Amino acid sequence: MTPNHLLGLLRAVIIIGGLVVLTFLALPARAHTQEEMNQWLMQWSDRMEHAFVTDGDFGHLIAELYDMENRHPWWNGEFIDIEEIARSDSGESEPPLHVEPAKQVTAPAPEPEPEPVTYGKGVEQWRDLVTAYFGGKTDVALCIMEIESGGDPTAHNTRTGASGLFQFMPSTWSSMVPDSITGGNMDSVWTPETNIAGAAWLQGAEGWGQWSPWKRGECH
Repeated sequence: MTPNHLLGLLRAVIIIGGLVVLTFLALPARAHTQEEMNQWLMQWSDRMEHAFVTDGDFGHLIAELYDMENRHPWWNGEFIDIEEIARSDSGESEPPLHVEPAKQVTAPAPEPEPEPVTYGKGVEQWRDLVTAYFGGKTDVALCIMEIESGGDPTAHNTRTGASGLFQFMPSTWSSMVPDSITGGNMDSVWTPETNIAGAAWLQGAEGWGQWSPWKRGECH
């Protein structure tokens, strides 16, 4: 074989070898789909983490990442949730969380109002007048009147001298109840409104302790 034949053969080998190399370089990377790229990236991340905690030699890993990005121009080097993209393309969304419906709470029925306390006709005839002087304390006042006089403005205890609707002792009527109420007159104890007004004043000044029914716990 002449030198020219050898030179021609060598040139052919070089050309063929070059074509093989170019073909190899032009081949795409092993991963072609986004799912495969995701898998490669997860493995690459594990290797990078291992390199950080061991020898710190991660230069070749950076080179691998650049190489993958260069071979896949469409890839941005990030992990992409393929299922999320598929749901977005199809208009689907994450299934809604199951929320238990709020339980309806039924408010307890209001307790019935207590029946108003009523007394005998002799006492009830003075309710409006007693309310005018005692206000919210009317029921206690009527209870005391019921026991003391039964609503009789002329009631009189011959043993003690207590007189009127609230059975005032003469000394109490003359010395404790002011003249602005009694008029300085002992006989005014028999006047229903004056007796009631005197009782309201005395209760406000001294409390209910002036009357035995309250002290005995019969009227509270």
